[in-house]
Amino acid sequence: MAYIDDCITGTMQLLEAPAEALTQRTYNVHACAFSPAELAREICDQHSNDFAIDYVPDFRQSIADTWPRTMADLAARNDWGWNPVFGTSDIVRTMLDKLEPVYKPTSIAQPSLGASEVPSAAVGH
Repeated sequence: MAYIDDCITGTMQLLEAPAEALTQRTYNVHACAFSPAELAREICDQHSNDFAIDYVPDFRQSIADTWPRTMADLAARNDWGWNPVFGTSDIVRTMLDKLEPVYKPTSIAQPSLGASEVPSAAVGH
């Protein structure tokens, strides 16, 4: 997992790296890894202890469980200085900061939104 801001920064670093510093043509990048339970725990720590999550793993989860939990990104770190800034807690903090204005209750009654009127940020687009 890597937060989009880290991905953009990393892409720019790679594009601007001197050609003689690059030892390969493609690179893996990695920032953090978390399970749904770890994500829920971080949300509880930062937002609300009564946060609850229910999830049903996809039927293909057993395939994903055979994959490595992290990506080997040592070449990117060595060749062009890949160094992600956002870890799990940073990603959750940013997510909560972005969602708060969308979901924060207001003191002024607002009409309910129809499905076509729900802000795209509220539905994960």
